[in-house]
Amino acid sequence: MRNKYNTYLPYLILTVINLPLIVSTLDVGWFSDDYAFFILDQVKLSITNNFVSDIFTPRSDYHIKPFYNIINFVIMQIYSSHYTVHIFVLLCYIATGFVVYAIVKRIYDNDLIALISSCLFLLSYDLSIKSLVFNCLHYNLTNTLSGLLAFYYVLQYIHYKKLKYLMYTLIFLLLTIFNYETGFVYLLIIGTYTLVIFFQKKLLFNKVISIYIILLFSLIT
Repeated sequence: MRNKYNTYLPYLILTVINLPLIVSTLDVGWFSDDYAFFILDQVKLSITNNFVSDIFTPRSDYHIKPFYNIINFVIMQIYSSHYTVHIFVLLCYIATGFVVYAIVKRIYDNDLIALISSCLFLLSYDLSIKSLVFNCLHYNLTNTLSGLLAFYYVLQYIHYKKLKYLMYTLIFLLLTIFNYETGFVYLLIIGTYTLVIFFQKKLLFNKVISIYIILLFSLIT
């Protein structure tokens, strides 16, 4: 029972430290481009005869963000309110802290270092401030979450040598890239980390090739 409490305690701490953020930003409301990206897009996608084509259509700024469009549409279908969007953003923010904790724990095998690292991330609001106060910019935060999940599953693959973790990596990389172009940075992060541990003789060459195939497939998709 004690081990069970120790397992969940870090996640409870990471949630509680966000209470001031939740209280202070809950009523951010709609602002500027929020009306276009949520309300107008919801109406457009609700009446379209070609949903798939519309979500892949480049915007006036030439960004192609199909997953971003799907996220917005689903949120507004659940309940059309800025509260729904912001609660989603806050949940993603806290979940990202959980993933940071899991990544650091996997790399260093130290609960305290992992907890401190994830707390520092969550308390560094400036890293995600645009997403936290401007609903339509949530792609910065959702990309961080899905990109770090891709990195986490690479670590799982390196540790357990199971192909299913490579498939999870591919899925989250594609979601990240199709959410916003900043997702490409996670290809660089994963690729660099893979080479570093290979040169440290902690990873076999065939595993490096497997990871790089996934990265290449994500790049050309």
